[in-house]
Amino acid sequence: MLNDVGKLIDRLKSRYDDDVVDRMNYLYTSWMLIVASLLVLAKQYVGESIQCWIPKHFAGAWEEYIESYCFIENTYYFPVDVINKTTTEQRKDAEVPYYQWVPFFLIGMMFVFLLPRFVWRSLNWRSGLKITGIVEAARITETDKKAKTKVLKEGVDDGSERKEYGQITQNLASMILYNVEKGRAKKKLPLGYLRQRSETSYITNCYILYKAMNLGNSLLQLYLLNLFLGPEYTFWGFGVLNDLLLGKHWQTSGHFPRITFCDVTQNRLFHGVTHTVQCVLMLNLFNEKIFIVLWFWLAILSLFNFINLVYWVLISYVPQFEIEFVKHLLRFTDPDCLKIPEDLPDESYFEFVHKFLRKDGVTVLRLICDNAGSPQAAAITRCLWDRSKDENFKTENGRLMASSRKMNHANPAYDETRY
Repeated sequence: MLNDVGKLIDRLKSRYDDDVVDRMNYLYTSWMLIVASLLVLAKQYVGESIQCWIPKHFAGAWEEYIESYCFIENTYYFPVDVINKTTTEQRKDAEVPYYQWVPFFLIGMMFVFLLPRFVWRSLNWRSGLKITGIVEAARITETDKKAKTKVLKEGVDDGSERKEYGQITQNLASMILYNVEKGRAKKKLPLGYLRQRSETSYITNCYILYKAMNLGNSLLQLYLLNLFLGPEYTFWGFGVLNDLLLGKHWQTSGHFPRITFCDVTQNRLFHGVTHTVQCVLMLNLFNEKIFIVLWFWLAILSLFNFINLVYWVLISYVPQFEIEFVKHLLRFTDPDCLKIPEDLPDESYFEFVHKFLRKDGVTVLRLICDNAGSPQAAAITRCLWDRSKDENFKTENGRLMASSRKMNHANPAYDETRY
């Protein structure tokens, strides 16, 4: 089991086929939930999760039995001065049902947060467009370029490094074109209705679906958190925090009570006698802080997910935003490249974006820009631009395929088995 947990934790690292908001969901939130659940588990099953005051006539094993019984069967909370006036039904309604389930609830939340990521990776992999490998190769290239540029400042640049990175950029462009074409040629794709609607924007549609799943998941988790802790407040986090700020502590509000009660029946010869014992729930001191932070994190995350989804829908489906993005990248012109005329008509950009790159190509460039930086994305875009204007290139797709396959095998960053 420890090995499985170790493998899971090892998988919780950044994958460069998304953006920072996506990583807030499957990476940062998952780590937050893992740390919180391990803290609660350690105290719950290594230390003492509950301690009960036992009457004197209970001796020896009775104390351990009563504490185990109350932990399993739930305790309930009422102010001390009214406990003797309550009925059995009232006590049942006032139970604290979440106490023993907190670590499992947190772990369950973590797995649900990983689900949209798993769906996105599956759709990405089956599409034939290996975005992770392409973006990772671009990141490694850009990082290596910066390191070597720093060294070259103290020496003489004979132009060999520029030629080397120019060739790598050409290979990355080949990878993009080859994988986009391979993705278009893929026949058995999931979500066929999306492919039929636009065969050149399948991966873009899947990425938007991924972001919609992140939004739906964060809202669902917020709702389930309210349900798990009690529906007294519609906006639970604001309600509990407001109580604390107004000085309304757990003794009055009943939120995360530290002292509760438990009814234990002792069987005697002809009848059973019920005893009410008082218990201390030490973990509720931590649970209160954990869930307040978690509630506000989920609320903020839902807002970020909504804004991010709207943003990606606009930049992915509004043609003008696609053209402006490509024009922006093409302004990062290498000194060795011929500058693109300022008065170039928009029809040229439109043809490049919608007939050469298509939506999936633009999406890949956006992800490269987000993860590897604008200079690297600009260099690849300029290479693709030059190829779109090269008539010889248009008739030599075989050379493109061969070059890309060679790059896939030669560049360790594009090892498909890793992704």
